[in-house]
Amino acid sequence: VSPMRVVGQQFDPNLHEAVLREPSEEYEEDFIIEELQRGYHLEGKVLRHALVKVSMGPGKENSQEEVEMDKVEGDITSEENISEDEIRRQESEIQTLTDKNIESLNKMQEVKEGELKEF
Repeated sequence: VSPMRVVGQQFDPNLHEAVLREPSEEYEEDFIIEELQRGYHLEGKVLRHALVKVSMGPGKENSQEEVEMDKVEGDITSEENISEDEIRRQESEIQTLTDKNIESLNKMQEVKEGELKEF
């Protein structure tokens, strides 16, 4: 089993999973600027894709996270007539979905760790 070394490499969806994109003066577009979770391979087979942040090339200094946050804040302010009960209901729904996502990710991690032990 070998760890992937990905920072500075061109993004390859067969090896990497992009979770964020961000402008960068240092890296050209579609190059990996940060490894968020290490990926592993064995004899040319990917055991776990590397989770990475990918460069958008030179551009505005806003990251994708900030752009999305601005969009969400704009949506919230445009919905000023929502009742407090509706807000609590939506928050509860978001928490439930978040918990389900975390549970799914944990199950996926267990499966991948099980596959890794087989090798």
